Amino acid sequence: MAFELFYYRPRKFHSSCKLANKKHAITMTVEQAIKDKLEIVPNFPKEGIFFRDITPILESPECSTLVYQALAEKVEAFEGRILVGIESRGFVFASAVGSLTSLPLVLARKPGKLPRETFSLDYELEYGTESLELHCDSPICKSDRIVVIDDLVATGGTAVAAASLVTENFGVPRSNLLVLSVINIDECEGDETILAAGFAHQTLLHSKL
Repeated sequence: MAFELFYYRPRKFHSSCKLANKKHAITMTVEQAIKDKLEIVPNFPKEGIFFRDITPILESPECSTLVYQALAEKVEAFEGRILVGIESRGFVFASAVGSLTSLPLVLARKPGKLPRETFSLDYELEYGTESLELHCDSPICKSDRIVVIDDLVATGGTAVAAASLVTENFGVPRSNLLVLSVINIDECEGDETILAAGFAHQTLLHSKL
């Protein structure tokens, strides 16, 4: 899918997420932009892990703007009404999309990071066990359409945990929730894990070794 790179002027967006824009001179696919910047670091954070480093994407205003726009368009197509950003790199992309779409952003954080009463869920990931929490008073209603945003899906455990926190504690139907990632690591089969849990998943790039 080809996208034209835009820079957005600050303005108010309606809840329908219609994205007004000003064209910039560069045209490329979002997949090309991510591939050009993505770094694969072997044996990090431990032996046998091939870590996808997204920091070069963020260091490039042209690439990051293209990525934010592509994510926002997918949120619009899903008719999302609440964004959930996953700690920590998911916060970067979710907050940018929230600014473009004027949608509320709820943070899914590691234990002890949220100050009010929380819902918590433990989950497995490729190099250990983790937990995620959401504030109990998060502005989520069971009729809302929720988009869970993260930078990367590997085994899918983190995404499923965040999505499950929403559906199990706020009564949101699984059909009303979309997991949205910048990168999916195909060899880790996270996409299959998310689908098996009953959630939809979309990504901007399928990454293979």
